[in-house]
Amino acid sequence: MPNVIFDYFTLSYSDLIIKELQVQHDWKPCLILTGKSKYMSEKFPNSDIIGYFEARRGYYEFSFENELPVDLELLQKLSKYEIVFYDILERSDPTGHNFSWRQKKNLFYRQILFWYNYILENNIDLVVSWVIPHGTDSYPLYALAKVLNKRQLILDNSPIFGKYNYCYTSIEDKSSVFSTDTKPSSTEIDSDIISYLDDLRKSYDECLPSYMKKKWGVGDYDRFFYIIKQLLYFFKKNYLLKPSRQKFKSNYNEYDLKSTDFSNLRFFIYKNSFFLRNYLLKRFYNKFCTEFKSDTKYIYFSASYQPEATTCPAADRYNDQILVLKMLSQAIPDDFTIYYKEHPTTFWWFVESHISRNKDYYLQIKSIPKVQLIPTSTDTFQLIDNSVAVACLSGTVIIEAIVRGKPAISFGSSWYDSCSEVFKIIDFKSLTEILNKILNGFVPNYENILKFARVVQHIGSCNTHL
Repeated sequence: MPNVIFDYFTLSYSDLIIKELQVQHDWKPCLILTGKSKYMSEKFPNSDIIGYFEARRGYYEFSFENELPVDLELLQKLSKYEIVFYDILERSDPTGHNFSWRQKKNLFYRQILFWYNYILENNIDLVVSWVIPHGTDSYPLYALAKVLNKRQLILDNSPIFGKYNYCYTSIEDKSSVFSTDTKPSSTEIDSDIISYLDDLRKSYDECLPSYMKKKWGVGDYDRFFYIIKQLLYFFKKNYLLKPSRQKFKSNYNEYDLKSTDFSNLRFFIYKNSFFLRNYLLKRFYNKFCTEFKSDTKYIYFSASYQPEATTCPAADRYNDQILVLKMLSQAIPDDFTIYYKEHPTTFWWFVESHISRNKDYYLQIKSIPKVQLIPTSTDTFQLIDNSVAVACLSGTVIIEAIVRGKPAISFGSSWYDSCSEVFKIIDFKSLTEILNKILNGFVPNYENILKFARVVQHIGSCNTHL
């Protein structure tokens, strides 16, 4: 019977999934990391249950019989993951300066100390994650499982080709399961996939994702009444001054369970300040935007929304888009331009994008040679169709580009990396070689895209929430 840690199992049906895995595969749930501690404790009385609030701060009510310390050898093995951990920690810092360097290191060491000893003492065989491990609690668990050669299974609920889900074993190589060496059981392609690919050849308005069609932040009256309703609810329940139990660190004190937590009132004020911050940031961004010219020779860089698990940790060090833009700027010919289009959701009123974006960020981008910022309202398909190539960390724009006959360059780790028509960047040398190939006339082969789609169809499960 494999001993299993279940990470991020917090949905209303998470307990049903764990129980089904117990029945089907005889998996023993040793520990469940969840946002529903009380509920899961009732459902799994013989399992260790840990809540996010405590885990993200590195506070675990456990003791080990033969606790092993964190030493140099272990830290050296974890070094490549440690720097990503510090990037992840930025999501818990609303000001950008609430953590000292010592506090960051101490938190990392606390996490490593706990997970290292828990895995060894409980003979953990497998770690199952419902999403990409991207918290200050789950990512150190992922890193240690990698270093200790423990099996991992990460579930991905983002539908591929609008229909399929899949599982993978490594954040750094999310596409290996879709190796084109796989022999599909059928040469026929699902009509839904064909329809999906055909839709990508239509106008951008017809293909716009449903969540992008919503006029987030436009309905001022709706937003106002929502805020008032939420405030009255907290007041009625006498919740205003009670702890919010959020991931954010509210001050410079040690990252503990009490003194650094927001009150509900303070978190309410902080959360609703996003609107003003993002509104002002959008105005600042628009000041530097230039008009898109379709007759220019350019690379279209589709910026990713950040902070987001698909870039941190999935893009590793290329999570830094300024680093990527500088690489591209140096690699392309002098008469080329890089059109940088910010992800539109960056400026939505309720998102945390100010953690990753500020005025200095756009000033740095503007200073990079050959890079020009363009309005977020610019039609994506026009940008793709008139470009020499498309580049991004991770996103559906890669599939959109190759289906529309344009070369696509991916810097992150994504499900489509095994497709032969997608260029995956490892280093500057590979980037220059790929750009030379593109400038010499490379055009994606649609038959190879269909071949990859058959593999996805063969391996993927239908989008039925497992």
